[in-house]
Amino acid sequence: MGDTAKPPGDANPNHHPNHPTSVDERTAPVGIAVRPGRRRHLGFDDPAGPTDGETRMSKPGAALAHADGDARTRVRWSSRRPFRRFAAILTSLALGAGFALVGVAAPASAHHNTISATATCDVATGTFDITWTVENSENRVETITRSSNEALVPVGTEFGKREVKTFTQTDVADGTYKLDLSAKWDNGAKQSNSGGITVDSEDCGEQPVKKIEFCHATGSTKNPYVRIETSVRAFFKAGHIDHQDNGDIYPAFSYLDNKGKLINVPAQGDQSLLQYEDCTKPIVKIAVPVKPTKVDECGVANDHIVRPASITGVEWTIGDVVDGKATATATALAGYVFQNGKTEQSWSFTFTDEPCTVTIPVPAEPTKVDECGVKDDRIVKPADVTGVEWTIGEVVDGKATATATALPGYVFENGKTVQSWTLDFTNIPCIIELDVPTASFSDTCGVDNYTLTYDDELVGVEWTKSIVDGKLTLTAKPAKGYTFKGDEQVKVFGPWTLDQKPCDIVVEVPTEASFSDDCGVDNYELVYNDKLVGVEWSESIVDGKLTLTAKPAKGYSFKGDEQVKVFGPWSLNQEPCDVVVKVPTAATFVDTCGVDNYDLDYEENLLGVKWAKSIADGKLTLTATAAKGYVFEGDVKSKVFGPWELNDKPCAEPTLTGSFATGTCVADSPWITFDVEMTDPDEQATGNTASLVLTDGTNTETIVLGDLEDGSLKGEVLWPGASVDADGKANGWPGWALVGDKWIEVDDNFAWTRGDITAKLVVNPELDVVISYPPATPECATGPKVTPPAGGEGSTPSEPNGAGLASTGFAGTSIAIVAGIVVIAGLAFLVVARIRRKRA
Repeated sequence: MGDTAKPPGDANPNHHPNHPTSVDERTAPVGIAVRPGRRRHLGFDDPAGPTDGETRMSKPGAALAHADGDARTRVRWSSRRPFRRFAAILTSLALGAGFALVGVAAPASAHHNTISATATCDVATGTFDITWTVENSENRVETITRSSNEALVPVGTEFGKREVKTFTQTDVADGTYKLDLSAKWDNGAKQSNSGGITVDSEDCGEQPVKKIEFCHATGSTKNPYVRIETSVRAFFKAGHIDHQDNGDIYPAFSYLDNKGKLINVPAQGDQSLLQYEDCTKPIVKIAVPVKPTKVDECGVANDHIVRPASITGVEWTIGDVVDGKATATATALAGYVFQNGKTEQSWSFTFTDEPCTVTIPVPAEPTKVDECGVKDDRIVKPADVTGVEWTIGEVVDGKATATATALPGYVFENGKTVQSWTLDFTNIPCIIELDVPTASFSDTCGVDNYTLTYDDELVGVEWTKSIVDGKLTLTAKPAKGYTFKGDEQVKVFGPWTLDQKPCDIVVEVPTEASFSDDCGVDNYELVYNDKLVGVEWSESIVDGKLTLTAKPAKGYSFKGDEQVKVFGPWSLNQEPCDVVVKVPTAATFVDTCGVDNYDLDYEENLLGVKWAKSIADGKLTLTATAAKGYVFEGDVKSKVFGPWELNDKPCAEPTLTGSFATGTCVADSPWITFDVEMTDPDEQATGNTASLVLTDGTNTETIVLGDLEDGSLKGEVLWPGASVDADGKANGWPGWALVGDKWIEVDDNFAWTRGDITAKLVVNPELDVVISYPPATPECATGPKVTPPAGGEGSTPSEPNGAGLASTGFAGTSIAIVAGIVVIAGLAFLVVARIRRKRA
């Protein structure tokens, strides 16, 4: 702010209410016109009229005219008008206080992000890398809440105070690109901003003059190529380097990129065709192929056509045998023709369908198992014989049948294809004598991990386990129809004491690991389960041999005495391979709030590519390099993705801050007006239905308000115990009942809600709110009227219990209301003063 001009003879022209305010053109407030070289005085004119040396002002705020250039004529208040002085003072105070309060309630709106972009071009590919720069305008921490490109700028990205960050968008084609970001600052302010850039490969610049002559693939079978010549830039821009699935034929050549670097491009396609004007070899005549032969044995399983010996320039198409027919076709390859002038010769063959039959011995008669009783009676078929299918029937009424059937293509020596036997079984009951069973017990450290070994499927034995006072007992008894050998008919094992002490976790010794190593340096494949719980793995290479070692992790041990498992050593094959692979181009990174939960998506199984992840200074970098024995196309040695900033900050818990519920009286009925706003930037909330819970410590009532839409819900519901009729007129109130023709106060019908209650809004999260039963006013009754509906003698509604309606939520509304009242009061004083002056 500039210095305010002061009238001569007074150090502060504003220290006394009789002094008008003086401003000049340097310090005049906005809206006050000031002529150059003149000063303006602001004040109230004296209703008693001008004094000597004074000029009356036509209206409040008008400038005083002075005859003397530098003299300052003061306008004094008349002591004969005390009301005027009192009104002016109150007006000034009221206006100042009102505008000050309004200023308090006004929100800040300067928060924003400055988004700009620059682009760099790759002349060889005609693509661009765009660098986006985002600057936080405020000395406050901000968080990105919405992003038009989350792969570039993830939601949840945080900016420090006035921090500037850059984000790189790689390998983009010609076009216009835009970045839209919405953010929220730590003081609650929100703003959305955008930036954009247009890129055109024409701006990459022209290559040095260098022509390339090559064979351009047309996709036509008659004229597969056309010979053309273009510049280096046109060659790349037209896409000849990968045209028609790399079908163009061109020699090796070199060019300078836009940075002056020499780029070598290897040759592609059949280089011998470059010597021909139309890129096509002359037609060569070859002999007509001889007719193929057919193999037609019994049945159809082995029917097929055998083509003749291979002839240069001929391609054979041998069809399968379908419905006894098959076709063989010889086709002359491009550049060849048969001596008869044709390029295709076909033959058709017909095959027979005579079935093949194999004679096999008649199967041996099956045996039967016929012990005492009928439970285990059954037929046992002989050993399997090729070409025979058995059908074994169940034993029913002492008989069972077994049938041997020759499969299609087979016949028994007796000329039959089916042979059956019917066997008889006895039904003599028996008691089966069993050996006394055995059992063993072991229990090492750990809870409920004992080992109890016994044959619980042993036929004829019933087992019972019991645990008493930390000891286990196992009992075996013969089942019905069975008996133990000897006099011991009940066998008791134990009791054994259970060992419940904790111990290391015992895991199986790893047994699976495989190794393979083709040609190339350090490209071996070692496969093992590195996620195996309780196992630590280590690899070592010594003298060209790889060894893999597995040891138990802390708190674990291997079963048995073997506590170290060694796989290998395997000899590494370091012979080089010459395999060219493409440079990886795709990798995306997303990291929301929380620790170690980022999502990195890339082609991790890409053949010939070795990936490495590194984290430094809170940023993740992914690097792709060619594996040993592989090389990337061109001179690219490695491809770096990132760095991406890791977001390890804890997820923000959802809140209902700013929500409120208010009791209010409308048309003689108590209502609850509510406004629920849920802030959940990290989507942590597990519920979406809002409820209001009222309680007085003894009684509780839950009012379901509804489901939030886009995080908010507004509305009103009747107070519990209140009701209205079809026309919306009040006909019920909490704690009141209509008995006969009189309204009486009662203890039920939610009477407790009119007393001292607490409340909370519940969604998940929750928020305590202050609410009370709305008081009656002269315009609105929150209880029954004096005159009951039937016209009888009724009760008088309760007196208001507060100065106004109960409310919760943002206090700025109250401030704004008070400010408005104060401003209106000040304006009223101005009007009164003007009316009195006008009358005077």
